[in-house]
Amino acid sequence: MQLSFLLARLSARGKLLAFMNFAFFGSFFLFVVLFDVVLYPTLYSDLKLPFPELFSSSSIYLALLNIFLSNLFLSAIAVITLPGFIFFPLSVGFLLFRSFIWGLLFSQQPSLIFLVAVPTLIIEGEAYCIAAVCGTVVGASWVKPRWVYGSEDLKRRESFKRALKECIGLYVFVILLLLIAAIIETIILTVVLK
Repeated sequence: MQLSFLLARLSARGKLLAFMNFAFFGSFFLFVVLFDVVLYPTLYSDLKLPFPELFSSSSIYLALLNIFLSNLFLSAIAVITLPGFIFFPLSVGFLLFRSFIWGLLFSQQPSLIFLVAVPTLIIEGEAYCIAAVCGTVVGASWVKPRWVYGSEDLKRRESFKRALKECIGLYVFVILLLLIAAIIETIILTVVLK
């Protein structure tokens, strides 16, 4: 597939992508504030959450590969996209659950760590938003094809196949964004924070 076609497909899903971004980043911000200002002082005053390290490897390349593959296969595909294939609202639900976990993890980090992590959070978060769009589109395509393809008169099977092909194409962006995020995260964890 050509890049212009993929960009056109992503643009066609612009409203859904904007909704995913608003839901994910908005709830992340709310969870950080909620955990930091409201819940932490009253419930968790003795709890210190360590910044999670996703790897323990002496090789920067193995660390990069570990971060990239775990973000792609565990987070994007298994947790966010595939559940949406079965029941399309699950992609949004797991995306919001991801923002809940990030809000919990980052609410008690020092400002320096939070600021250093912002580029990774934005890029990785955008990849998860696109993954949620994929899961939602494919899941809705077999439930109600008109929701996904408007006035086109497609049968459920045709709609599902078309949405699956679209999802595979959009995953090019997910892979690229997660690779960039993994590179940045590896540099931060091995150079900046050590």
